[in-house]
Amino acid sequence: GSGDFTFTGDYTNNGTFTAGTGNAIFSSASVQHMKDGSTNGTVFNKVSFSGDANKNMQSGHFYVSPSGIMTLSGTQTHVVSNASYNLTFMSDVNSSATVAAIPNNCSVNGPVTVQRYVTASRSYRLVSSPVADTTAAGAAITDSYGNKIYSVNYLRTNTYITGSGGGVDKDGNPTLYLYRENLVPSNATF
Repeated sequence: GSGDFTFTGDYTNNGTFTAGTGNAIFSSASVQHMKDGSTNGTVFNKVSFSGDANKNMQSGHFYVSPSGIMTLSGTQTHVVSNASYNLTFMSDVNSSATVAAIPNNCSVNGPVTVQRYVTASRSYRLVSSPVADTTAAGAAITDSYGNKIYSVNYLRTNTYITGSGGGVDKDGNPTLYLYRENLVPSNATF
């Protein structure tokens, strides 16, 4: 429905969760454990996390719908994704899930999947990575100067890449060009 629904304890979904237009609010001042054992996962349209405690996505799959928004508030609220594919921000032809501005001392930690819908036509696109790359333990990967690395490795796992050798699926005209602000551009090679 359109009303808000507040969870003050742990959350377990073993059936079907159908999000309406209202907010799903996780507001406990204590750690909240979230588990999803359903076939399709839990898909939120509007989800809010507050209460200055960790919200641990321990198992299953949690999604923010393509038209949805996730909001964090408080002074120490942390959303923790404990496993790969625990938390996915979805995208479709009409829109992409959003994270509202995250206040200081609040965070989203652990592996997160961020989708971006791309039309099936041959054309040039400018793409940037919306999140910093991390190690399996969740630590930010940095270069020798301490700058966070923003990865486009997700393209490699879901797209055929052509180029002049070295990590490409097929030799030929490059399908991917990279630009890094910390390097001087060169037209000598791709």
